[in-house]
Amino acid sequence: MDFYHVLVRFATSRFFDAGATPQKLVDAFRRELDLFGIRPVRGDDYEGLLDRLLSSKFTHISELYPELAYQDCPAWDARIRPYAPDPALLSQAEELFELAKPCPAFEGDDLDNIRSDPWDRLYELGKPALLVYCGNHAQAIGVSTPIERGEVIRCFFGTLYDRVSRVAELPDFPELLRSLRVPPDDWPPAGQAPFGLLKHFSQAIGSQDRKFQVEDPHAWWHQNEATIPDLSGQPPL
Repeated sequence: MDFYHVLVRFATSRFFDAGATPQKLVDAFRRELDLFGIRPVRGDDYEGLLDRLLSSKFTHISELYPELAYQDCPAWDARIRPYAPDPALLSQAEELFELAKPCPAFEGDDLDNIRSDPWDRLYELGKPALLVYCGNHAQAIGVSTPIERGEVIRCFFGTLYDRVSRVAELPDFPELLRSLRVPPDDWPPAGQAPFGLLKHFSQAIGSQDRKFQVEDPHAWWHQNEATIPDLSGQPPL
C-alpha cells in the first residue's frame, strides 16, 4: 500500500482557499480520500489526521500510513469500450515519440535526474502519449531495462496525477467519471463523490520505496488502461 501521492498532493495543493474554514478543509480531505477508496482506521478521525498532515507532526510522512486503509469499493469497471483518444493528441504523441525514442529517457545513473526534453514533452500529453509509448516501447532505444520502463510510466503518471488532482479538487466528479468511461447510469447522485473511483489508479503508481519495474509495457497497458483517467485536455498543476 502506498498513500504517499494522496497525502502529499493534498498537503501541497495549490487550490486551498486562504480563507477556507477548518470544516471546509476537513470536508475536502474526506472527499479526496473517498475518491481513492481510503478511510482513516479510527472511524471519522479525518480532522485529527488532517491536523497532523498540515502541521507536519511527524518525522516522515510514512508515519501516517498506519492511520489509513484502502476499503472495498464499487466495481467501476462497467466501461464503455474501446478507449479512443483525441485523434489530434494521438497524432501529436506519435510525432513526439519519434523524437524521443532515440534519446535516453534519463541522464546519468540516477533515474531522478532531469529527463531529456523530448520525453518531458511526451509526458505532458498524458494518456494518449502513454498509449503510444506502451504500444511502441521496443523502439525506445534509451529505455532498455524493466526499471527504466517502469520509471517512464511513473513519469507519465506524475502528469496524470496532477491533472486528476486538479479536477478532483474542484470537484468535478462528472469529468472524472467520463474520463474513465463509466456509463452515466452507474454514476452516483449529483455532488456525491464516487467512492473508490481512483483507487486502482492510485495503487498502480507503485511505492516510493521500491523500484517500479515493468517487463512489458504493452501488457501492462492492457491490464491497467481501464483504471487510468484520460484528462489530456486538462493542464497539470
